[in-house]
Amino acid sequence: MKQRAFLAIGTIVLCAGLLAGCGKITKSVEINYGETYKIEDEKLEGKENMTWESADAEIVEVADDGTVTAKAPGKAKVAIKENGKSVGEYTFNVSIVPIEQIIFSSDTIEVTDGDTVAVKYTLLPQNASDYGITWTSADETIVKVRNVDEVKLIAQSEGKTTIIATTDNGVTAQCAVEVVPKSAYEQLTKDEKEFVNDILPIMSNFKNPASVRFNAIYKLFDGNYTLDVAAQNGFGGNTVTTYMFDANLNYFLEMDNYKETKGNMNADLVTQAVHEKLGY
Repeated sequence: MKQRAFLAIGTIVLCAGLLAGCGKITKSVEINYGETYKIEDEKLEGKENMTWESADAEIVEVADDGTVTAKAPGKAKVAIKENGKSVGEYTFNVSIVPIEQIIFSSDTIEVTDGDTVAVKYTLLPQNASDYGITWTSADETIVKVRNVDEVKLIAQSEGKTTIIATTDNGVTAQCAVEVVPKSAYEQLTKDEKEFVNDILPIMSNFKNPASVRFNAIYKLFDGNYTLDVAAQNGFGGNTVTTYMFDANLNYFLEMDNYKETKGNMNADLVTQAVHEKLGY
């Protein structure tokens, strides 16, 4: 009798273990690279303190709410836990849709020297996976390619080159790149830009604004400026005149008995910037 009772108890314990195992959630999911999938199951309703763990975060990442993001092709499991105890497991098979063609948004990408711009392109077919593309520059002394989150070009020096995109399945595409110099205005200091913005509205005070050349510009401590200006007079000749200029008071006065021989700004570059802004 005791032996039978022991067998009976063992059978009950074994059955309980099988039932607990049968209650776990198991599922296999097919997903494409870049897609997301929210783990939801009626057996999870009402459960608290849920956590999700990816066995390989390089293939699939999982957020705190159970949203899975496919990061690379392959297979990875995500464990589902309640209070640290396993209640299920999802297996994700991540695939890619092969790229058949890469189309750049323009024939030539223009970048200003020292700037960074994003590369815009389209993949065909429309659902192709943006994965496994290798980006290179034919001349990294002119432009470098950075591929983190999005593809960007980093201008290194003025000139022309080509960037090349190559996929794992052998598709290639090229795009011309031209790095152009910065405008004169972009090269100015903060004070020089402020002066240009201040002087532009009164350039019409000169008889021939296109002839204006700033020889020296000096910013005073109170924000006023003194400046030597060479410009054509009404008779077609050139004259050099010194002015006092206060942008706040719209005060622009010729100083007959004073000649500014020094400056604390790049007068030549300021002249170029003013002419750029006026379209000369």
